[in-house]
Amino acid sequence: RGGIPGGLLAGGLFVLPGAAVVLALAMLYAAFGALPAIAALFLGVKAAVVAIVVEALVRVARRALTGRRERFLAIAAFAGIF
Repeated sequence: RGGIPGGLLAGGLFVLPGAAVVLALAMLYAAFGALPAIAALFLGVKAAVVAIVVEALVRVARRALTGRRERFLAIAAFAGIF
């Protein structure tokens, strides 16, 4: 209905709130990152992000890695990164 301009506007408005939150957190960290309370806050945020990513990885792996061959290939690809 809105064509390309509508799609661009919708995409921009979808990304903008997340980008604003990341920018605010970056500014907070840059200004007060040395304070113990802020460092502890960001440590908690890091832990939450890791938990969310691991949970998403487990869900995708359960669906995508159905056999031994797929599991081996995924492990080999992960090991190949390092």
